[in-house]
Amino acid sequence: MNPKNILKYVILGLFVLNLPTVALKSFGSVAGTILSYGSFFLLICYYLFFLKGKPHVGILICGVLYFAFGAFQLMGEERDFFTNFAKFFIVVFFGSSFFSEITRKEVRIVLAIGAISIILNSVYFDNFNGRAAGFYFNPNGAGFVALFGYAISNNMKAGKYKIAMQIIFSLAGFLTFSRTFLVIWALINVISIRSNPKNIRILVAGVVVFLALLVVGSAFDIGGKRFDKYKGVLSDETTTEDLGHDSRDETWALFYDAIFEKPIFGYGYGSFQGGGIKGIGAHNTYLLIIGESGIIPLLFFVGLLIILLIKSWRLFYIEPSLFLLCLALTIYLLTTHNFYDNEVKLALSLFLFNKIYQVEELNTISSKESYQIKSEKG
Repeated sequence: MNPKNILKYVILGLFVLNLPTVALKSFGSVAGTILSYGSFFLLICYYLFFLKGKPHVGILICGVLYFAFGAFQLMGEERDFFTNFAKFFIVVFFGSSFFSEITRKEVRIVLAIGAISIILNSVYFDNFNGRAAGFYFNPNGAGFVALFGYAISNNMKAGKYKIAMQIIFSLAGFLTFSRTFLVIWALINVISIRSNPKNIRILVAGVVVFLALLVVGSAFDIGGKRFDKYKGVLSDETTTEDLGHDSRDETWALFYDAIFEKPIFGYGYGSFQGGGIKGIGAHNTYLLIIGESGIIPLLFFVGLLIILLIKSWRLFYIEPSLFLLCLALTIYLLTTHNFYDNEVKLALSLFLFNKIYQVEELNTISSKESYQIKSEKG
């Protein structure tokens, strides 16, 4: 293996496996800081020595608008604001070319390692009240990683390897007991049946695995309130309404009045995060953007997602995983408020966005060549 590939896999692992945070939690702030700054340094070096591509303009503009409008009324430390902006800029400016070079197989393998860490966390290590998170230290964030891996494995050729991957990602997502994961996982499977009716077997198998997990989970010390609620549905001790008792819409409602009071410029960076105007985070990326930076950055961001959804839908029968990934990201952002300052989500989003444009470009070239051949024959 040549040095370039070694460096590539190290950088990919640092960003997608959340290794700087793992080092911080496991070995202390010194180790975490070294890996954190080291990951950005290595990304810049890789770009300068091996790449000279352009950044993804769409996400760069959206992020710059968010930070620029949010800077008018900072809530919190200026150092945190500038640090997060610098990290965002480095990941997008230098990382766009890097993640466009990463293959589906490479990202799938790294995601599988992350998923295995979630599975092991459910049994062997302390977890979050019965909800596993692995390297990601947040069950909802871990659920996103499992979703991304599951959706990207949809394009694999049928066989034992594909089945193994789908089982790993499904089980990892189930063990987070994330309602968002369950809803999007089911939606992905229903839509994937359109591309291949045989995919219904995967949906049925997944439901069986989840029900089996609820039945035998206690034997493996899987517990917690969320697990008990899901298990209670099977015994009629819990209703589906109870499952949504602490759902995100109650949190979102706390921020609606504030948004209508300042819809143009918002309340400034940090105001819709933990310790902001309500003392808790909005748990919704769209609310966070309009609440902190106003309507303009939100329109740009939503516009970008709509464009990508349309592009990926047009490519659905060529590569269905692109639309499934884009849809999963769009829905998932309804339940999290850390996108621009989360390197894992930014990295995977850049990978997705670049793959959509790459496949679209290849499809356009293929269509033109096919048209020219037909014209010559005619």
